[in-house]
Amino acid sequence: SQQQRPGGGGGGSSKSKARQGKMVRLNINARERRRMHDLNDALDELRSVIPYAHSPSVRKLSKIATLLLAKNYIMMQVI
Repeated sequence: SQQQRPGGGGGGSSKSKARQGKMVRLNINARERRRMHDLNDALDELRSVIPYAHSPSVRKLSKIATLLLAKNYIMMQVI
């Protein structure tokens, strides 16, 4: 009777497991790049509609500055 090593699922060579692990990591990295790209696109759209955020004399706002300015703008509209 063979004993399985802890954490070993049995079957498959270590090279194929390493290759599979690398592919999983590449997919995770690609998904994260897509997520960040989508987030940055959304922030750019938000900057484009916030007053004062896109005047030529103002450099591109940071993510946190964009969100804070948008929050303050919305609060001023509600009051």
